[in-house]
Amino acid sequence: MTDCWSVDDNGFIKYQTSQADIDKAVEEYNKNFKDSNRLNGRTVYEKEESRIAGILGEIVFGHYAGEDAQRVYNMPYDFISGDNMIDVKCKFRTVVPRLSYEASDFNYQNNTYSKDVTHYAFLSTITNYKYVWFCAWADRELWWHNPNGVLWKKGETDPTNRKLFHEDTWSVFYRNLNRFGFDFREMLNG
Repeated sequence: MTDCWSVDDNGFIKYQTSQADIDKAVEEYNKNFKDSNRLNGRTVYEKEESRIAGILGEIVFGHYAGEDAQRVYNMPYDFISGDNMIDVKCKFRTVVPRLSYEASDFNYQNNTYSKDVTHYAFLSTITNYKYVWFCAWADRELWWHNPNGVLWKKGETDPTNRKLFHEDTWSVFYRNLNRFGFDFREMLNG
């Protein structure tokens, strides 16, 4: 891998984005969300920076995965690699992610429509999109049946960080999921 990749103090792989990465994410955003920031009728967060973060995460995951993965659109997952269907989740944060932070997904995504997702990749980016961190990954079983997970109900507040949940949300600390390595196939095959 090139020198835009490094490992941070948490052991997360960190990618320093290029202006071309950011421009591509903004271009995709402008093309696909010119009328609304909603992905679908279940969209909870409609913030521009969150939508761009998600697109950027997919672009950067494509760099990481290389030729082993094909990006797809309008599916419950974002990449196909062999028999694996990977859903990439990239959070927009105002601070650098830590192992004590949580990966999360809305509980409604644990449904028959999303049943083909075999793996989840949890990434984070920050204001200005300068870096993308590869925080954790999980196969479907480890994600949705993680004994360390917490299902936050809509309207509840996490007392540790005062996060108010706007939808039922499944959360697992990064430290309770798998770490990324520099070998994509190894990541998928455990």
